[in-house]
Amino acid sequence: MIDAGALDDPRVAEVYGLHLTTQAPVGQVTVRPGPAMASADFFDVEIAGHGGHGAYPHLSVDPITVAANILLGMQNLVSREIAAQETAVLTVGQIVSGTKHNIIPATAVMRGSLRTFTPAVRAQVKERLGAYARDIARASRAEARLSFQGEGCPTVVNHERESAFVRACAVAELGGDTVKGENNLVMASDDMSLFLQARPGCYFQVGVAPVSGPTRPHHAPEFEMNEDGLPVALRVATSVMLGALRG
Repeated sequence: MIDAGALDDPRVAEVYGLHLTTQAPVGQVTVRPGPAMASADFFDVEIAGHGGHGAYPHLSVDPITVAANILLGMQNLVSREIAAQETAVLTVGQIVSGTKHNIIPATAVMRGSLRTFTPAVRAQVKERLGAYARDIARASRAEARLSFQGEGCPTVVNHERESAFVRACAVAELGGDTVKGENNLVMASDDMSLFLQARPGCYFQVGVAPVSGPTRPHHAPEFEMNEDGLPVALRVATSVMLGALRG
């Protein structure tokens, strides 16, 4: 959209976005100036072993075992190599390998995501992740190659003035007790970050948590939202839009 001229025809001066969240109750608005949502980088690890019969693992190099060791060891990169005051999340969402109960496959593929808040930590983990996977695999006589799916989504960084403006709109519309956010870092990611790199603005959240029971995150199979949060979101968004247009 940016490449197609969405911010230039006509010229866009400020950018505001709203995201519904089940992690906050209905009526709560979250506005955080500065870093608000994590960057996201998606990676693949391709592991090459040596296939064979399940009864004779010593004659093979099992890529599934290698993948398991890499998966468990990856968390050491966060817990042992990233400073405690920094934040990073490594998640493997898919491992694909094998065809039968009794066949050791020749290859395995792992797919996952890395989420961070600072460019330094992002670069550190990305560099170490490839070396770590490669060396763990070689310890088992396998080979592992890590690749990232292009340049990932950067951190969502809200601008101070625009965040204060959204907060003021939400307080005026709903009352001060409903507006939170100074300490709320969200580890999920969003390409709204690209708009906020190009223009000043703010990406805020409005709660739609169910009335009862545990909240379930977005993308979970049990996901459920409370639609009573929709008119709240509309009120705040309209206030922000009209206020920004008035200048």
